[in-house]
Amino acid sequence: MKTALAILTSLVTLLCLVLFLLLTHTGNLWLWKLARAQLPELQGELIKGSTTNGLVFQNPGWVDQDTIFKANRLTLHWQPGMLFGGILDIDELELKNLVIKLPSPDKEQAPSNEKLVLPEIEFPLPITLKKLTLDRGTYEQGEIKEEVTNLLLSADARQSQITIHEFKVEHALGKASLQGKITLSGDYPLSATLDIQPPPPGWQAPAKKSEGDSSRLSDRLPASCQCHSHC
Repeated sequence: MKTALAILTSLVTLLCLVLFLLLTHTGNLWLWKLARAQLPELQGELIKGSTTNGLVFQNPGWVDQDTIFKANRLTLHWQPGMLFGGILDIDELELKNLVIKLPSPDKEQAPSNEKLVLPEIEFPLPITLKKLTLDRGTYEQGEIKEEVTNLLLSADARQSQITIHEFKVEHALGKASLQGKITLSGDYPLSATLDIQPPPPGWQAPAKKSEGDSSRLSDRLPASCQCHSHC
């Protein structure tokens, strides 16, 4: 009898501890600090929220010798209960002043007519991203530097297929929007409608639907609008 009572008391205590860690800001703050202690590359402070009611991070990022991925602020609202049904459901992910820096690529290889071999990717569980917003972002790699002022994305991912419901981006050169589907296997078959304003030289129309495989997509777009993949 005493053994059973001791086991029951231990289970209740453990359950209370788990709930404390997951449902309170103090518990989440302790978990975040523990993660940072184990991963020196992880940066940022959890300043508000908890797992169930949204998280707000100040200066979050990942910085190592080769890579920098950081933002001034990250806000996440999601449905953690959906994980019990095997779905990652994100209501809103907001990033401000995102900076991505990657190491310079190796020396450019000679041009080749061979088709680009793309890796097959399959998501371990369905993902629903209702809204991702970016307020200013910078991508740097070697001499390459691109900046966007605003970005909006809404998409679903199921196994190897990504459905892009809405994608909008604002750049110093103009604005672009895209809707479509892409499968991350084989030649990455793509079906999408792309709109660029103002249309670049060589663009036949403000809106154009492109279908085919992504490994040859850049062969069909004007030079100023080519897609470049880094695998």
